[in-house]
Amino acid sequence: EVLEKAVYASGKTGGGFDITIGSVTTLWDFHKRTKPEDKKIKERLPLVNYKNIILNKKSSSVYLKKSGMLIDLGGIAKGYAADKAVEALKREGIKSGLVSISGDIKAFGLKPDSKPWKIGIRNPRTENKEDEIMATIEITDMAISTSGDYERYFIIDRKRYHHILNPKTGYSVDECRSVSIIAKDGTVTDPFSTGIFVLGAEKGIKLLEEMGIDGIIVDKNGKIHTTLNLRAKLEIIGNSQRQKRTD
Repeated sequence: EVLEKAVYASGKTGGGFDITIGSVTTLWDFHKRTKPEDKKIKERLPLVNYKNIILNKKSSSVYLKKSGMLIDLGGIAKGYAADKAVEALKREGIKSGLVSISGDIKAFGLKPDSKPWKIGIRNPRTENKEDEIMATIEITDMAISTSGDYERYFIIDRKRYHHILNPKTGYSVDECRSVSIIAKDGTVTDPFSTGIFVLGAEKGIKLLEEMGIDGIIVDKNGKIHTTLNLRAKLEIIGNSQRQKRTD
């Protein structure tokens, strides 16, 4: 189930999200803050292609066409887990709640005061505590996932290297600072936040509008881009962020 949804997201984003990037992600070590050799990345790039995954529903099997290919579910597993957690809670008769798994959130029902859940979206370039949250959005029976270049990264020669890699190059993407996606399921919001991050603001917003999915993108210059449906619902916090919003 999760692999099918991952392959679907890979196709819709044109490979911006690709679960076969595992052979490349294993080269990067963000704890030791080391960049792999260009040669090693180039050697493994031919192993990255979601089209080389063969799924067999009848036998519940997965076949990878090339030896050395590795599946990395890091871009969808948390969203999937949030979906399953909410399903489990509902089976136990729980009517409302909020599940948060490291940046992936799913809310169902209303808060005890009968209001929707208010979710804060982090400012990817926080300078002080007052600027930590750049926007808020109210949701119910929806999931929201955020991908950003500020969680796992290091800087070498003034260049930021972070964990969101372009499957086509094997290197960090610098078109965005953060991407937040809002949809019914975490298996949509999680992979698409990564895929849209790779695509960039212009292509990303266009794809989201075509699919009827809501999103907030902070581009490399700090400008905020949102889907049309979200503009009236999103509350931008802080003067600096209001000035950078684009409609």
